Order: sequence, then structure tokens, then C-alpha cells
Amino acid sequence: MKRQELIAISRDGVRRRTRDLLVTLAFAMTWMALLFTYANAILDRFGVAPFIVLAAVPVVALVAVAIRNVLAMPKCPHCGIRLIGWLLATAVASGNCGHCGTRIEQ
Repeated sequence: MKRQELIAISRDGVRRRTRDLLVTLAFAMTWMALLFTYANAILDRFGVAPFIVLAAVPVVALVAVAIRNVLAMPKCPHCGIRLIGWLLATAVASGNCGHCGTRIEQ
């Protein structure tokens, strides 16, 4: 992995991850607003268990987006740690892994 690739991941990835998170949060807020607007009808017709399942949908969506965003980040070729947050910034700035200190560029 070259330093330019890390810079592109850092620059473009932040936009994509932020967009994905905002879309998921908008979905979660809309879902919960509709769910609680029709809460009495859902509870009367289906009961508590389906209501809880429907309430868990936005949480599952948020967790799925978070996991996908973490798994999309590059790994250090030496120690295997994901370069997330300050580890990615360190790798871009110095060319070394922020965790093990070895050279990232191959």
C-alpha cells in the first residue's frame, strides 16, 4: 500500500462514511417517528414482541453501517491492525504504522 492510496482512502473515505452515517441516521429517525406515531395500532394488532423487533431495525442498521465502515479501512501489512482514526493519520503523515511503527509502504 502506498502513501497516496492512504491519502485517497483518508480523504474520500471520510466523505463516504459521513454520508452513509447521515443517511442511516435519517432513516432511523424517520423509522422511529413513524413507529411511535402508529405505536398504538401496532401494539393493538400485533403485540409487544413485533413492536420491539420493529424498534430494533434502526439499531441493527446503525450497527451494520458502523461495522461496514470499520471493515472498509485498510490494515497494516505487518501487525494487521485496522488503520482507523489517528492510526490512519499517523500512517499518512509518517508512512509508518501508528501501532507497530513499521513502514506501511511496500
